[in-house]
Amino acid sequence: MKLFFFAQLLITSASLAHDPGISNATIELGGERIGIQLHFAKTDLDALGDAPVNELAMRSVEWRTATGLAPISVIKAEAIDANSVEFTLEVPRMAGEFRSALLAELPQGHRQVLVLRNHAEASHRIEMLSARRATETITPRDLEVTAAPHAAATEQRSAAPWLKVGGLALVILVSLVFCGRTLTSFVLSPRPAVAAH
Repeated sequence: MKLFFFAQLLITSASLAHDPGISNATIELGGERIGIQLHFAKTDLDALGDAPVNELAMRSVEWRTATGLAPISVIKAEAIDANSVEFTLEVPRMAGEFRSALLAELPQGHRQVLVLRNHAEASHRIEMLSARRATETITPRDLEVTAAPHAAATEQRSAAPWLKVGGLALVILVSLVFCGRTLTSFVLSPRPAVAAH
């Protein structure tokens, strides 16, 4: 029931991403680096003052690992229409604690739908963040789960030619045995005597 609620909320927030009071964050776990995409209503970000959009993007996320804060790369930070702003960020592929840092600065009651996606682009986990709970832990298991489908697909692809060759050889062998038996039975089978005229 909870998953159904979050799924509906995700669909609603995705279609109304520019609505004040709600934002979206998507963490893509399947690549060589971890991708993070955030969508905010422009009016919500305007409440934070006149900071340049690139500065807001750099402040928007923290990724804390066992050795400290991971470096964050801003890939894109721009308005995608008159009402919404999109940030695309990357961090090194390592387990850690994601923090949506702008939630503490946004208007009171702001909520953020967080979606973690695996290698197959399916939703791995959906959470609701707020100023009170602005973090989500990404475990080593989360990263392993996303790598598994890719490894399995690679293994299956590498095994497929051998399976095809083996299957073909089996078919040929069975055919030869069947044909051999049929030929042997034909040669050795007694023939009816032909009456002499």
